Amino acid sequence: VIVNKSPIAEFEFSPSEGCPPLLVSFKDKSTLGNSAIKEWTWDFGNGKSLKGTEKNPTNTYIATAVRDLALVVEDNNGCKSTKTYPKAINVLPTPNVDFSFTNSNSCALPVITTFKNRSTSTQNLTYIWSFGDDGNSTQENPIHTYVKEGDFSIKLIAKDENNCTSEIVKNNFIVDENFT
Repeated sequence: VIVNKSPIAEFEFSPSEGCPPLLVSFKDKSTLGNSAIKEWTWDFGNGKSLKGTEKNPTNTYIATAVRDLALVVEDNNGCKSTKTYPKAINVLPTPNVDFSFTNSNSCALPVITTFKNRSTSTQNLTYIWSFGDDGNSTQENPIHTYVKEGDFSIKLIAKDENNCTSEIVKNNFIVDENFT
């Protein structure tokens, strides 16, 4: 009767928390039993797994959630070991970004536009607006004056206290002096 010493599964990962897309690197730290490890089965906790000879994979997390991790190692004798880390990866939420706007007068230049920020988050937000005409603002609800006719793309970027960002671009904001 031969009783083989099993490997002991172990691994490290970094980072454990961040904004999406969160790229996490994994490093096998398993201890050998009586024979070499032939297979690693990684469970990344987001519906993705990897089975094979990859010892040090990476995985990108997109959806906000707290994820469990697991590694199963198998050696040449068929002996297996499992290591799990519950609630190991925390993919933080990003702000929900939106805005609306109203014009005081779109029939003649200049056109004064009031922007209403409709962004939401569980944290305080900072903002970067780009009005498509080289103008920008960091105010929450800016007022911007368009002095030229044109077709403008307006972008709003919101950043929370964890430095998670989201953005929205609204195209075809038309300023036309001859609009009736």
